[in-house]
Amino acid sequence: MSTSTSIRRLTPQMRQALVVSVLILVALGSALVLYPEDTDRLFSWPIAPPLTASVLAANYYTATLILLLAMRGWVWAPVKVVLPGGIVFSAMMVVATLMHLGKFNFGAETLSSEVIAWIWLIAYLILPPLLVAFWPSQARAPGVDPLTGAPPEWLGAAVLGIGALMLVVGLVLFVVPERFAEVWPWALTPLTARVLAGWALGLGLVFAVAGRSGDRMRMRASVVGLIAFGLLQGLALLRHGADAGDTALGVWIAFLGVCLGVGSAGLRSVWSHDPARLGIEA
Repeated sequence: MSTSTSIRRLTPQMRQALVVSVLILVALGSALVLYPEDTDRLFSWPIAPPLTASVLAANYYTATLILLLAMRGWVWAPVKVVLPGGIVFSAMMVVATLMHLGKFNFGAETLSSEVIAWIWLIAYLILPPLLVAFWPSQARAPGVDPLTGAPPEWLGAAVLGIGALMLVVGLVLFVVPERFAEVWPWALTPLTARVLAGWALGLGLVFAVAGRSGDRMRMRASVVGLIAFGLLQGLALLRHGADAGDTALGVWIAFLGVCLGVGSAGLRSVWSHDPARLGIEA
C-alpha cells in the first residue's frame, strides 16, 4: 500500500460539516467587519462598543484560517487537533445564547437581524452534535495518522502556554463576567464577555492541543493562527482604539505581541509540513 493511500483522510460527512463550518465563520466574521456599528440590524444581537464587534470578527477570521490550513489535503491528523476547540467554542455559544436569550434579535422589527439571529442559534445547535457524531466513524476510517517530526521544544512549550493562559482567562470570564469586565481594556456586557470567553476557551484549546501534539504538521495551523490572531486583533484596536481605556490595555497589547512573536519565530519550522503534500512526497 502506498503512503498516499495509507494516510487517514477525512470522511465525506466530516468534510461537508467542516466546509459548512468555514462558510458560517466567514459569514459571521464578514458581517462584523463590514457593519461593526450596525449590529442591531445586521447581526445576531446589538454589540457595543464597535471594538467588541471588530475583536469578534478577528476571532472568526483567525478560526477560519486555522481550519482551512488544518483541512489542507483532507488529512484527519491536523483536523483532529483543532476540532475539540471548535466543538467547545460552539457549545459555549449555545450556553451563552440561552443564558442571554432576551438580548438577541429574535422577533426584531428588522427581518435581516432576526434571520441572522436564527442562523446563529441553529448553526451552533446543530454543528457540535454533528461533529461529535461523525468523530467515531472518522477515527475508524482506513489509514494511519502520520507523524512529521517534533517541533522545537520551545515552540511547543510556548504554544501550549498561550493556550493554557487563554483557557484560564476564558473560564474565569465566563463564570464571573461582571467581575472580570471591571479590568477589561474596553466595556463589556455579560453577554459579550461570555462570547469572548467562549472564543478564549475554543482558541485556547486549539493552541493547547497543538502545543502538546509534538508534531510539526499538527502545529502548523495553530502557529499560523497565532500570527493571524496577533495581527487581526491589532487591526481591530487600530480601527476602534478610541473605545479602549487605559485599564489593562497594555497587558492586552503585550499578549498580542507575544502571540505574534511566537508565531513568527516558529513559522519556518512548521510551514513546510503541509498535509496536502504528504501523498506527493511519499
